[in-house]
Amino acid sequence: MILQDVRVPADQLVGGVEGKGLEQAKEVFGYTRLLVAAFGLGAGEAALSLAIAYSKQRRQFGKLLCEFKGYTHKLLMQHVVRLEASRAYIEEVTGRIDAGEGGLETEGSIAKLMATESGNAAAEAAIQALGGYGYTREYSVEKIKRDVRITTIYEGTSEIQQSIIYLYRFRQVQRSQGEFYRAAARVVRELGRDVAGDVAADAAEALAVTLMTFHQLKLNREQNVTFELADRIVEVEHALAFCRRAASAGPELQAACRIFVGDIAPRVAVTALRLLAASGIPDAALADFRRASGCDRLLGARAGTFGTWSAWWRGSSRAAGRRRARSGEMRARMLVAECNLSGLDLTSSEEARMPTLHVRNVPVRIYERIRRLATEENRSISAEIMTLLDRVLDLDRERRAQTHVLAGIAKLRGRVHLKRGAPTAVEMIRRDRDR
Repeated sequence: MILQDVRVPADQLVGGVEGKGLEQAKEVFGYTRLLVAAFGLGAGEAALSLAIAYSKQRRQFGKLLCEFKGYTHKLLMQHVVRLEASRAYIEEVTGRIDAGEGGLETEGSIAKLMATESGNAAAEAAIQALGGYGYTREYSVEKIKRDVRITTIYEGTSEIQQSIIYLYRFRQVQRSQGEFYRAAARVVRELGRDVAGDVAADAAEALAVTLMTFHQLKLNREQNVTFELADRIVEVEHALAFCRRAASAGPELQAACRIFVGDIAPRVAVTALRLLAASGIPDAALADFRRASGCDRLLGARAGTFGTWSAWWRGSSRAAGRRRARSGEMRARMLVAECNLSGLDLTSSEEARMPTLHVRNVPVRIYERIRRLATEENRSISAEIMTLLDRVLDLDRERRAQTHVLAGIAKLRGRVHLKRGAPTAVEMIRRDRDR
């Protein structure tokens, strides 16, 4: 649709005041961008839940995938930790909004940038974690990846968020002469080492010195520099929020907090030193900055050990399984309600496929629960829907049976030399099905 030379009556002006549209829109960015952040968080969590469940079933080299630390620590753990940090920050900001606090547009941008980028990265890693299955439509991680990708674009692209975050946070730091982060650092340092409060405080103080120094050297005129500093701002503020939340939580979340803080703290020092060295400042000035910012403390910060990572991962994967089971039951209830209320004509092949798409990847036990819910809690569901659920269940069982056949044939091929012209696995399945 193209609107050209359209005259709109003055009494139909959105917002009621001419020329104030952008200002009025900014007033809601604090929570609209927070909503998009929640989308990214949920998508990333859903993708990782599927990957974790897969890792507990798939065996390679005689072991479950979840028993390989290269698999869990690269493809799963780091993303789970970042999503937990996003959750802590989102919940903190939403609490401030609910309490009536305004002017949280920058916090909305910080939440959106971290959650959507982390969710997108988690979905990408989940595809890799499932191997070839992750790229197929039979497994929903590829759909999650397509869905979460747009969250880094709408409601302001990630690059727009980086520009906003640096500009407004730099102004606050400059006006307070660094006290904006130093005050937060003093509070977090008192939380103790159980949540790596000392390391998070050092990172916040170093960030304040970095922003002030870059302003004095006029390095913040380079957009690529401001983008990198914005990423460090986002990570440090998430670390502070994570520490505040984990301080009143259990040991598992505290371990996750230490892992996250230990990951982001050295990056503050590395980014600052790399950019300063690239700017061509004298070695003496670079050495002065290292002393003033405490970069050496950050580079050698100890916020967790390999034992911490492994112990936390075992607890986290169990918790993720429980969350996935609860979410599966919720999807079952939603499906029953949707089928009952939508009034679909299930005699139409096109409409009959629609409910199937929502439950195609739900485990068999959830299908069975759908039938139980249908009979116990919602007797008004039509017989056609019951038939549809039975058909979906049968298809799922058939797919699982074919998967077992393929696995058996693959093992047989490894031990027996099949004759030339022997039927393929797919041909054998089709032949058995026809019989």
